[in-house]
Amino acid sequence: MTRRWVLALDALYERSSAGSVSGIYKPGGIASPGTASFRIDRSQAFGVAPAIEYNLNSNLGLLFGTRFKFRGHNSASSITPAVALIFSLEP
Repeated sequence: MTRRWVLALDALYERSSAGSVSGIYKPGGIASPGTASFRIDRSQAFGVAPAIEYNLNSNLGLLFGTRFKFRGHNSASSITPAVALIFSLEP
C-alpha cells in the first residue's frame, strides 16, 4: 500500500495433546474427601488473522485486525478482535 499503511495476514495452527487430571478434594462441610478425574481430548484448529498496520514513524505503529479460528477437531470456531501497539527500540 504505502510506507505508512501495511496489510498483514497471519496463518495459525493450534494443536493440543490429550491429557488427564485426577485428585482428591474435600468440599466444605463434608467430613470425607471425594475423588475427581477429568479427561481432556486432543484438539486442533486452523485459522487466519488479517490485519492492517499504520506506522506513525519507523519506531511506532498501530495494528488493527481480527483472528478467525475455524472449527476443528474438538475445537470451536471463534472470532477475536486484535489491537496492538508496535514499538521498536532500534534506530
